[in-house]
Amino acid sequence: MIMCLIHFSIVKTLSLFFGKLYWFSIYRIILWWVEKRGVEKENRGFVADLYVPICMVFSLTTVFWAHGVWVLCVGAYRLYEIIINQINFLFVKRGTIRSRRRAILLAFLSYFEIVFWFAAALAAQPKLFYFSEELQTHWVCSNLGHNWSTCGYLYSSFINTTTFGTTLQILPKEPLGAFILFLQAIVGFFMTLVILTSFIACLPIRKSTDPAEQDLPIKESIDP
Repeated sequence: MIMCLIHFSIVKTLSLFFGKLYWFSIYRIILWWVEKRGVEKENRGFVADLYVPICMVFSLTTVFWAHGVWVLCVGAYRLYEIIINQINFLFVKRGTIRSRRRAILLAFLSYFEIVFWFAAALAAQPKLFYFSEELQTHWVCSNLGHNWSTCGYLYSSFINTTTFGTTLQILPKEPLGAFILFLQAIVGFFMTLVILTSFIACLPIRKSTDPAEQDLPIKESIDP
């Protein structure tokens, strides 16, 4: 009984906490403004359909002209917004969704946006990191041109995100660089779980003919 109360308290507390954080986002403010304009709830999906791709394109363009600490600030805010939205979508909000395929696509776009923002951080503050000799030679050498070096930052950011920070192509030189790489590993792992969870929810579960598995619960298949 006590454990059930503790579990209930933790779930309610975290739901309330992330539900409140959800309001501190530009996306939620835009959604509130659209709601005030009288748009019905089932028709407000266009906000995410526009907001997420625009933010992804903006993050990609930022990689090519990333200069200064402001890149870290804007990228940190978008990471906060993406994580809070995904947590609320998965664990806090209840009810139906417009489309499972749409939810997966938006999660994919957010994943790539995260890769682009961390690439922008590498391009904006390269002094915070050590780059491997191979990466320096083939990707980020200054004599190969700015655009080619930017491709190297994109490549290294993608590898570091998908491997959850286990790659040795980039190492921190300063504490801020170590924090950025550590955060990238955590966020990459979290977004991988989000996408896998969305995919698993769409997979049909087929009934087994094995007699030993007949007592297992079978969920109805969902036609995507």
